[in-house]
Amino acid sequence: MLGILDQLRKFLLSTAKRYSPVRLLQYLIALCRAVFRKCKVRCNDHDSSHESSPPKTLSITEGKESYSHEGSPYVAVSHTISGSQAPTQPQGSSSAAAMEEGRPQTNEAPLSEYRCKAPLKKGWQYMWAKSPSLFNMVFLLDHPGFIQRSLADTQTKNKNRECSTDVEKWRRFSGTYGEDIGNVSLLDTVLLAANVSFLAIQSVDSAPEGLSYLPQRFSYLSLLAALASIVMGSSVRSPRLFTNYGSWYFVTMTLILGFPFELFLYSILFFLLALLSHCAKHEAVVQLVFAGIFGLLVLLCLVSYWLITEPCNDVDSLPRRHQTTHHS
Repeated sequence: MLGILDQLRKFLLSTAKRYSPVRLLQYLIALCRAVFRKCKVRCNDHDSSHESSPPKTLSITEGKESYSHEGSPYVAVSHTISGSQAPTQPQGSSSAAAMEEGRPQTNEAPLSEYRCKAPLKKGWQYMWAKSPSLFNMVFLLDHPGFIQRSLADTQTKNKNRECSTDVEKWRRFSGTYGEDIGNVSLLDTVLLAANVSFLAIQSVDSAPEGLSYLPQRFSYLSLLAALASIVMGSSVRSPRLFTNYGSWYFVTMTLILGFPFELFLYSILFFLLALLSHCAKHEAVVQLVFAGIFGLLVLLCLVSYWLITEPCNDVDSLPRRHQTTHHS
């Protein structure tokens, strides 16, 4: 393993010496954009291949008249059955048919006004019950919560309590998730270039401990986490169709879709540890003090943000939540 890391280190150092960090970052971003543009075009072509217009069918009257004009013994019938016009149904028959087939009946209308239910207005007991949500906000930037709420909103239940997937909501969630993964992958390329530049610093490269130098270890871990995030994001950039058949299915899908972003956060954490350990090794007190101040400010902002807001980034579940609150 150390031999592989040594070869990777030599390759990164030779690349950093041959190209400037700015040029290397431009190459990485251009490569990532080209890959995602190609994947997006391929996904759009795949989606468009499934959409086909229904063939136009001739009516029985038109067919009979064509036979009669040609001299055949058939006579046009008195009633017509056209393929372009559907028979009118009485009002309420569509909802009754939906209930008979076991499909859920959705009456969600867009909201123009909504009163936010912030945790700070609900008391300490509610905030203690929602402490996992606060943990997700502070340490994972609420990304697992976004995945969980969005997946739950795409699932519907019929009268037999069987789950099915709302295809239209799934398409909207898939598009939002694909854009999010694209942004994460671009940030991963920035972290890759930052780690390469950090490893090319003379005081880091020429450390007497070699690969055992603690900042180098953290930087390599950050680099590997960023690469894993790019690979995993490329695998799930267009989520496969999912139906919740149980709690195990739901938890597994949530973890898989959130894994690229979590790897990105780990990459940031390891890179920060590399910088801080390097500053501590050289007794850079000013940098360490400012790093602590910025960290406390970010923590305070995230906690305050969670206390005064309500999650609303789960595609379109606000109408249902508003109706539930109104009825209760």
